[in-house]
Amino acid sequence: MVTENGIKFSTLAAETYDPRNFHGTGGAASFEPGMDREGRYVRAWIEHQSDARIVVRIRYALANNLYDIAFPDIPSGSPYGQGDWVDEWFYIYPDGVHTRHMKIYTGLAPVSRPFGFDREPPSVVHEFMELNVRGLPGRKPTDDIDIEALTLIRLLGDHTENLLKEGVSTTISYKPYPEGFGEFRDASIILLNLKSEYKPFTIGLPYGVRVQPYSPEDDLPHVFQTWGYSERRGYSSSIGHMLNFWHYRRTDNTLEQVYLHGMTNAENPVKELVPLAWSWVVAPRLQMEGFKPDYGVYTYDTAQKAYIVPRKGRGPASLEFELEADEDFFGARQSIINPAVIVEDWDEPGVELKLNGKTIEQGKDFRVGYEQTPTGKDLVIWLKMKSDKTVRFSLSPGKK
Repeated sequence: MVTENGIKFSTLAAETYDPRNFHGTGGAASFEPGMDREGRYVRAWIEHQSDARIVVRIRYALANNLYDIAFPDIPSGSPYGQGDWVDEWFYIYPDGVHTRHMKIYTGLAPVSRPFGFDREPPSVVHEFMELNVRGLPGRKPTDDIDIEALTLIRLLGDHTENLLKEGVSTTISYKPYPEGFGEFRDASIILLNLKSEYKPFTIGLPYGVRVQPYSPEDDLPHVFQTWGYSERRGYSSSIGHMLNFWHYRRTDNTLEQVYLHGMTNAENPVKELVPLAWSWVVAPRLQMEGFKPDYGVYTYDTAQKAYIVPRKGRGPASLEFELEADEDFFGARQSIINPAVIVEDWDEPGVELKLNGKTIEQGKDFRVGYEQTPTGKDLVIWLKMKSDKTVRFSLSPGKK
């Protein structure tokens, strides 16, 4: 993501570490796509693009600076070759909010940990992300990053069943450099306080999460951990990690994680981000006449931040359902915030939408798209709206 004044922000990529490859240089023991300077294994492409959303795909190997792929001797089940590989999906919506779904293929998935310095086999670490800022030539980190660099927000109280309706927050100063984030180490929302109008945020699932500052590797003349600083090239600074001790999914050879990203210029970002987080983590339920809740049928996909309408058959059809917002979901109020809805195999273009009986015209606040799949074309709609009450949706075939 890039702010309006040119500051680049990234949560970087997955990485792992194998001390068996330490040959007098630390780079050979570290495996991440940033080491693949020739782009031998990295591929990125736009999988879908419409008015409703853009889906970006990325595939890469976890490689070191010698272009070796991590753990080639351990079967990973990767569809791309031996060793550790990664798939990523970015589902980007018109408000700029997007999910990032990461999937690491590794034969070490059952014993993998999110962080740690005990990395001797059979111990292994797979990290998913770190907060990174890149500045333009002629700029220093302190030109772009506030000394009080992070606002951390917790969604859970002392016990996981104690949901915090409004969240609790704190601001972290990096002068002096923090050793940890104390009682906010389990915050699941990070707002990066850049010196810009729009500030990037990262939201993780609130269970089994741990946030911590980036451990300094050298002196800190620019306050933050910084690499490659020069007047000509600019800089790269890493601020911290969000670690996940619970995975979105884990199998014998895969590790998956999901995050929600975006930017905000809200005067009170905590007040904006807490309802957004809950709308994604505990989304209001989709209720539909004739459909009984079924553990085998997913009507909401956290990885896409989208509802999947259950139905039989294919092609355009009249469909009615409700998104049921609970005013007191274990202490937190559920909200419907800028929802996306997918109807699989709609196939033919054209749709009409009513909300609570009122026709909604297509435009900047009601976007429609179609995505080609192996079985047909899925209908995707996105709405700019917010409601704390149940909303009834009516979809029907419309003019092309």
